[in-house]
Amino acid sequence: MAACDTTVPPNTAVWSVSETDPTRESLLLNETLFALGNGYLGTRGTFEEGTSLTRDGGAEGTFLNGIYDQGGIVYPENAYGLARTHQSIFTGPDGKAVEIWVDGERLDIARGTLHAYERHLDYREGILRRTLDWEAPSGARVRLRFLRLASFCERAIIAQRMDMEAVTPCTIRLVSHLRDHGDLEDEAQSDATDSRKGTTIADFANRSHITDVRDRAAAMFTGATGADFGVVTAIDHVFSQGEPVDVASDRGAASFVFEAALDAGGSARLDKLIAITHDNHAAATETERRAWGALDRVRAGGIDMLAEEQKRYLAAFWESADIELHGDPDMQRALRFAGYHLLQGAGFDGRRGIAAKGLSSNGYDGHYFWDKEVYILPFFTYARPDIARSLLAYRCSMLEKARSRARDLGHMKGALIPWRTIGGEECSAYFPAGTAQYHINADIAYAIRQYVLATGDTDFLRHTALEVVLETARVWADVGFFNPARDDRFCIPGVTGPDEYTAIVDNNYYTNAMAAMHLKFAVSSARWLKEHYPQDYAALTQRLDLKDSELDFWQDAADKMYLPMSPDGSFIAQDDFFLSRPVWPFDETPKHHYPLLLHYHPLVIYRHQVCKQADAVMATFMTPDGLSADQIRATYDYYEPLTVHDSSLSPPIHSIMAGRLGMKDRAMDYFRETALVDIANTKGNTGDGVHTACMGGAWLAFASGFGGVTLHPDRLDLSPWLPEGWDGFTLPLTYRGRRLRLTVDEKSVTIALVAGEPLDVDTGNGPHRLVEGEDFRVSDGTASLKAPDAPVLPA
Repeated sequence: MAACDTTVPPNTAVWSVSETDPTRESLLLNETLFALGNGYLGTRGTFEEGTSLTRDGGAEGTFLNGIYDQGGIVYPENAYGLARTHQSIFTGPDGKAVEIWVDGERLDIARGTLHAYERHLDYREGILRRTLDWEAPSGARVRLRFLRLASFCERAIIAQRMDMEAVTPCTIRLVSHLRDHGDLEDEAQSDATDSRKGTTIADFANRSHITDVRDRAAAMFTGATGADFGVVTAIDHVFSQGEPVDVASDRGAASFVFEAALDAGGSARLDKLIAITHDNHAAATETERRAWGALDRVRAGGIDMLAEEQKRYLAAFWESADIELHGDPDMQRALRFAGYHLLQGAGFDGRRGIAAKGLSSNGYDGHYFWDKEVYILPFFTYARPDIARSLLAYRCSMLEKARSRARDLGHMKGALIPWRTIGGEECSAYFPAGTAQYHINADIAYAIRQYVLATGDTDFLRHTALEVVLETARVWADVGFFNPARDDRFCIPGVTGPDEYTAIVDNNYYTNAMAAMHLKFAVSSARWLKEHYPQDYAALTQRLDLKDSELDFWQDAADKMYLPMSPDGSFIAQDDFFLSRPVWPFDETPKHHYPLLLHYHPLVIYRHQVCKQADAVMATFMTPDGLSADQIRATYDYYEPLTVHDSSLSPPIHSIMAGRLGMKDRAMDYFRETALVDIANTKGNTGDGVHTACMGGAWLAFASGFGGVTLHPDRLDLSPWLPEGWDGFTLPLTYRGRRLRLTVDEKSVTIALVAGEPLDVDTGNGPHRLVEGEDFRVSDGTASLKAPDAPVLPA
């Protein structure tokens, strides 16, 4: 495992992150750490008033989940079936900016004297607060308190408050702006040499225009580039000292000037409300009406009402999501940081997903990957099943475009989920490590299966997800074949597995094993539907032209799937070719040449045994059936030294498997590396946005590792263990409509049914009926929660 600095910043508490010494470096990083979002919109943690400290490197941005700019992909050398469309998360106008002038001098913490400063975000209240005591070069001095929130209850709203107190007599002048993001475009968010950063679709000039200016309010319409989205951004103000003294506007901006002459000790307050709504271009008038309506609702109750609603919303969230960890404050704060940022980035209404960087930046262009279902969805499945359902529903809504993509790839039936997308079209211009990752079809099916088994939500499977499971299964039948050279086993050629440092191979073990799981789940789900809902089955199979013979073929393919092993059969072979290649010269590779993808041509990497991330090891976690304990151990031992963890997706899987293999110190090392990626900036790129999949991986590593949570069709197994140095932990879980709490300390393991119907628990001492409000001590430390008899689910 590559060494990394896992030092936690000192100004953090277990429920919050703070900043007390603003430097250029800390501010660039904390634009991400202090980013706010609510699943619909997100905004970077930049200052309202700006600062010259970051003017040449900061990255302003307010982003809309599921809304995107779109343009064509240009290939100097073209080929049939390449992705044609590029999408980039919509970056809206800047409504946050408020210049602050004190006796004619603009407030900038890089100038004058900063007597005191603190910025603080508490995850229980969801409010970003900042205080500063600033003296201008002229000697005028003010104290300011800032508040900002992105409302979870009024999703269209960002609210800001500025309280100003004069230390010396002075005149305060505030200039509040609404301006097109095109005027602020900054190359800090775009880097042609780094695929992890965002790109710019096209010139943003003249895509926005002011549509309405009122006494203290204005609205701007912005058309997405190349896509049929229209966005309205409206701002409104309440100033304690009266109306604005000046209002100015042109096509691309509006500004409002507020002034107050303050005696020493005098104060003034400016509340600024920002509403963002969207629809298609044709509905611009209606979109603006909804923006004004949101401002009217919020103005009636004010920011104080929003703040109280925010606290109540988060209190309910943490009741079902908060892991309480005793004895390790660094890991406690990291887990809460992760949970909060996952909530901020996740779609909630079935019309948007969660991007690789959440809503903290335009990194990876705001695209959705397999990360969403494999790494992030488990957190929501067990903490907020309603959000998990929403995320899956949005993926399912892309089915028609996935069918179209399958035709591009020569599959006359079925659907192929795009590797990276926002709106459903494939956006990966590098197909060897993009489109070739067919395993995404199985990843989505796996996530649907896990969600249904954990929640019992058969309605979702029946009415929404099953068609996706069946259509994506069809691609396996088309891309694979029964190979006489492999004793007529079913083989899948020409794909890329999770390890993106090995591309276009035959029989990637992970892909084949996941395809077998997918095909079996598709068959069992179809037969389940036929047995319990025959009319639905008849309608679905008629619509898909799905015959029983096709299901029989899938079952046969799954049963005879070829799963490559080492020559002696002792461990997994990543694919047909991997073990025959030379091992990467690790001893000759300088530390500054990691990640490898930034320093070596892909072909150089592809020719070696080197893994960007867990691939074969991940298969032992997700599809362990058929593997012996010795084979799982040997697989881990072989691939761990070859894995450089250049992807943050890798350490959580290694943490889980190291723990299950009894390597508890290694498990803890990998867990720390996972949990601290952003809060300690261990990859050095958190300033480009949070790593949402890694944060989901932190929960997954905790729950599946230390909590021992393992889901089966008929039960949920718990086999927790306590790492050395920890005093204990409490893990909340939602299972089949019941809210549970697993508590582990040095002396005992306890399961509590917090809310819901009784549940049967099997332990080494026999069965027990767990009832609401009961704390049940598990004498042997392991337990199986028996799934209720209803609803009946497919295996």
